[in-house]
Amino acid sequence: MSEDFLHYIWRFQLFNQNELRLISGEELTILRVGQMNQDAGPDFFNSLVKIGRTQWAGNIEIHYCASDWNKHGHQNDESYDKVILHVVWKNDQVLFRSDGSEIPTLELSGRVKKKLLDRYENLIRESYSIPCHSFLNEIDPLILNMQLDRMMSERLEKKSKRIQQLLGLYQGDWESTLYQLLGKYFGFKVNTVPFELLTTSLPLKIVRKHKTDLLEIEALLFGQAGMLEEKLQSNYALQLKEIYEYLKIKHKLQSIERSAWKYARLRPANFPTIRIAQFAQLWHKHDNLFQKLVDACEIDEVVELFQLKVSNYWTSHYRFGVMAQRKEEKSLGLSSIHSLLINVVVPILFTYGEHSMSDQLMQKAMEWLEQLPSEENKIVKEWGKYNIVPINASNSQGLIQLKTVHCENKNCLNCAIGMSILKLNQ
Repeated sequence: MSEDFLHYIWRFQLFNQNELRLISGEELTILRVGQMNQDAGPDFFNSLVKIGRTQWAGNIEIHYCASDWNKHGHQNDESYDKVILHVVWKNDQVLFRSDGSEIPTLELSGRVKKKLLDRYENLIRESYSIPCHSFLNEIDPLILNMQLDRMMSERLEKKSKRIQQLLGLYQGDWESTLYQLLGKYFGFKVNTVPFELLTTSLPLKIVRKHKTDLLEIEALLFGQAGMLEEKLQSNYALQLKEIYEYLKIKHKLQSIERSAWKYARLRPANFPTIRIAQFAQLWHKHDNLFQKLVDACEIDEVVELFQLKVSNYWTSHYRFGVMAQRKEEKSLGLSSIHSLLINVVVPILFTYGEHSMSDQLMQKAMEWLEQLPSEENKIVKEWGKYNIVPINASNSQGLIQLKTVHCENKNCLNCAIGMSILKLNQ
């Protein structure tokens, strides 16, 4: 038994209310449960109960044991003198207000169905990472879809807050904020950290000064990545190094460690060298990329913006000085583009919509998420084991948020799915 579960029981009145009586013996009638208080103070406010023949309006406090009242220091807090009812699982102590009057107390032990208690205990003690997996086939699809929509919105809002913080660091420069976000996600998990370090060490304002010359952008990016410090032999690599040495002094740059980049267990097309070459193309090809995203009407227009090819050298190489078996364009794949749209484009467009108070932009961002295919990752595959298969990226984002925020923390009482399971056959 936990206080959170007691809150849930009280909130939805999941106990036998026949012949309710206080510990003192007085008759109790619950007229209004009240509203949960998420801040400091009593657990429910604006409640209404009838004790004997008298109606009382005010706050309700909930504890496992009545003695927890004193353990939590409520006897020294005047705001708790206005509590009209103390709801406990176990009454182990008679309590009094500062004026000497007894605090009306209701004991719930013995009034809650064993089936409900057992089901809650099973959820909390379940060792599976999705505690409710064995009940999912009993859940109304409408409840599941509503919860996924809620989780998707929650995840989008969480990303929006991070973007707002980043925007503050760049003094409201949306283009620089986009550059940093894209830099982070161009690392595609394995190289997220070094890519983020790369873009942080090389501000967009410097890249912009050289945007008309792809070779100079590549020199800046590969140089800052620490990849021009190794022994180089090709004319292309030596040319990059010469350009970088000059620009490094001009812009007072300091490269990151080359050892930060990871190649192990990556397909050659995902090597950081190829990603950097594609990233260079992005900023060479597009001026005012952020505005282009805002102005785009259809998601296909955005996909087209990210269809990037590498420069000639990288069509025949995966690393400096290492020839590929065959020559190919090595363009950014569609699944990678979709990942960037899900994790960068949609969140920043949504955030800009909030910032500019444009419901139209916010709606467009969410519609794009619904038009994008579901992600394929470990979490989505795990849900698939229980026949929960997302139909689009909006669903998969919801499932990721549900798993990481609720399932992993056994936060079933704040989840519509968990709540509906507890109510099954009640």
